Amino acid sequence: ESDQISSTRILDEAKEVSSYNAWIVNRSPGLEHDYEENPTVLARMKKMLMTKMSKYEVGSIIKKLDNLLLRLQEDKGTAFEVAHQELGEWLGYDSRNYSGDADPDPIWIIDAGTCIVAEDKIYESKDKPIPVRHVDEAKRHESWIRSDDRISLNEDAEIVSVFLTNANTIDKKAKQNAGGVWWVPMVRSLEIPKSSVSSWNMIYTIL
Repeated sequence: ESDQISSTRILDEAKEVSSYNAWIVNRSPGLEHDYEENPTVLARMKKMLMTKMSKYEVGSIIKKLDNLLLRLQEDKGTAFEVAHQELGEWLGYDSRNYSGDADPDPIWIIDAGTCIVAEDKIYESKDKPIPVRHVDEAKRHESWIRSDDRISLNEDAEIVSVFLTNANTIDKKAKQNAGGVWWVPMVRSLEIPKSSVSSWNMIYTIL
């Protein structure tokens, strides 16, 4: 019973603090909102919460979250992909990161009907235009997911392809070929972990 009470209180607090996680809604300050809760995501979030609380002290958990945020801000290449995948777990997704040559970068599976797949490209220079070949990689991810036996989705599942990068520009030909891929700049993408880490830190502190 105490677990049920804690879970309810945690979810209520998270709704007030975070605009992301399991509540799929565009939020505007000062307005009332109806939240569409995804039960699959909520179940994973509660499982993560209880697992962490059973293994670690609150201070240790908060340090892990702060470290995750730091890695998302500073890491590159495979190290960034690992942090990206871990963020998905904290947010309640079935988060995966396969390591094959043609495999996508982190995959966040919400449920059998919705999936987010990323192409992570952190360049040495923010002024490097995104090349055609990298856009082509991102465009192939949806087909890869639908054909991979390790991922079970509905035939009509929505697969959202995102290109997460620190680049400020894109090659002209790459832009013409980028239909169906959502560009997510690093500055904007960090809003999610910053908000989420703040929410989780508050939640663990009040328990």
